[in-house]
Amino acid sequence: MGATHIGTTMNEGQPPFVPPAVSVLMAVHNGMPYLPEAVESILGQTFGDFEFIIVDDGSTDGSAEWVRKKATEDPRVRVIKQNKTGLAKALNTGLEIAEGRYIARMDADDISEPTRLARQFEAMEQDSRLAIVGAAVALMTSDGWIYDSKRPPETHANIRSQLLRGNGQALIHPVVMMRKQAIHAVGGYDDRFNSNAGEDLDLFLRLTEYGHAKNLTDLLLDYRQHPQSNNSRYNHLWQDVTRTAVLSALERVGPSAFVHDMFPSPFGFKPKSSALEFAGAAERSGRFKMANRFAMKAFFTSGSRLSALRFLVVLWIRGAFRLLSS
Repeated sequence: MGATHIGTTMNEGQPPFVPPAVSVLMAVHNGMPYLPEAVESILGQTFGDFEFIIVDDGSTDGSAEWVRKKATEDPRVRVIKQNKTGLAKALNTGLEIAEGRYIARMDADDISEPTRLARQFEAMEQDSRLAIVGAAVALMTSDGWIYDSKRPPETHANIRSQLLRGNGQALIHPVVMMRKQAIHAVGGYDDRFNSNAGEDLDLFLRLTEYGHAKNLTDLLLDYRQHPQSNNSRYNHLWQDVTRTAVLSALERVGPSAFVHDMFPSPFGFKPKSSALEFAGAAERSGRFKMANRFAMKAFFTSGSRLSALRFLVVLWIRGAFRLLSS
């Protein structure tokens, strides 16, 4: 069975069609029970100029029926129902009908913060060099409890360097917004990565060859970690697909550009020069008597006697606690 489209269509006599600024793209295969919360988090955005394309990739758990009903209730929702093809192909199917000039990814088990689209749209509009913008995320259990955060690198150079080292989460897939022109220019998702692993790293590598990347420091997504997520189920494939994606990047850009981008900044090295710096290094390595000796030297010979005294007091207090606990 081919793909079928469910959503609003243009009737004669309606005003001319004005494409939305953003197309939110979700592919779902058996997304229950998290799907409704994920969808509602997009429909409740403070930014309103978007369409929501949901590709139902052969669901059998009621997801298809739920999104079809949602499409009849909200004209922003457009549903494509198809037999299961895998994530990369399903996302490419959605890209084919996307009308927005920006593509915002969303997964069926995460929750977007209400200002997510507004913040990312603003970033894209302000910098025409950007091909992709991501954000920091809050890490969430399967029950919806926030327990930590993940903050990927912010600048293009550091993002690119991490991607070339195989870190696909230098940009976190379900919270990226991409320029549609850039996605089409690099050819969309590569079907070679249709095993639900590696399609994001490969696309991010190609997009960062085409334009710039940036991560916002805002926590714009609650990123659900659970055993049934794609990251968990296809973890065993990551090593092979990472090698393939990175090797493909090396072949495209050549060894010189590859190494240059992998190491964008010179390695910093500042040798220790003061007695107090040596004291700190000695303490961190467990050489407490030597730390005391350097700190005493700093107290009597340097102009930073107050800093040396503070260091000595803390060092002695820690030493007392070590004796008491031994």
